[in-house]
Amino acid sequence: METAAGDSAPCCDQAWVVEYARRVSAVVHAYAHGRGTRVFWLTQPASPDAKRAAVYRAVNDALSLATQRSPRLTVVDLAAVLSPGFVYRTFMQVNGRRRRIRARDRIHLTLVGARVAGTLVMRALVNDEVLRRP
Repeated sequence: METAAGDSAPCCDQAWVVEYARRVSAVVHAYAHGRGTRVFWLTQPASPDAKRAAVYRAVNDALSLATQRSPRLTVVDLAAVLSPGFVYRTFMQVNGRRRRIRARDRIHLTLVGARVAGTLVMRALVNDEVLRRP
């Protein structure tokens, strides 16, 4: 990735994370500036593929850094719930039952996984007072 200064930042070192965070902050500013609105950004759950997992972890680190620069950014931490400890898992307990949360491609969420993610997003919207509690 090329930084704002024109330097090259290879994935997924600290310079790459800082540049990604800068770009996230720019997107948030462009979208929210003058509108009094918020931007909600979701973390990436762990991947079973080591290379992809390294990128996802760096993206998540950048999102965390971007929240320090962007008061209108809320990061919804899907990774903490869907892959605690940033360890990939296909199944998890949902409403007391072991349920598949990742699709057979091991990347996308199943409908159950998407419902878990949706619940986390709705909770964040309520916590940030974008939505009222039912």
